Amino acid sequence: MTMTASTPPTETDLLHLRRCIALASQARDAGQLPFGALVADENGQILMEAQNQARPPDGDPTQHAELLAVSKVAKLIPPELLAKAIDPTLAPEFTEARPADVRRHWADVTRARAALGFTAPVGIEEGLSRYVAWFREAYPDPAACLRDEVVRNW
Repeated sequence: MTMTASTPPTETDLLHLRRCIALASQARDAGQLPFGALVADENGQILMEAQNQARPPDGDPTQHAELLAVSKVAKLIPPELLAKAIDPTLAPEFTEARPADVRRHWADVTRARAALGFTAPVGIEEGLSRYVAWFREAYPDPAACLRDEVVRNW
């Protein structure tokens, strides 16, 4: 179902909103700013929830409820998903962060969906497959990308 600004909330939406309000109340009772967030899958199943933890002196200004929830749920998504799109036999390789690596991204189409009726035409797995196909066509020798990489200490 395509959501628009005028689409009435479903019972699941209302359940999720009530849960976020309860999380916000718990955060407030714990001395934090009153914000709660959750991440649910396409079936409405709650995958992760979090409360704001940004108030000093013990909090961290980057620990907003929505960032915590997304960060926690991202740890549940196996890194093998990308590897599977590239090569099912490829294992992920984790190394130290490089100078100038972007450590936090925020991608959300909620406003575009509400204002424009935007719906992503493909899911994450198909999107990854398309990207990998494009990359393989554009760079037939991926090892050359690594050979040509210049690491800079920004």
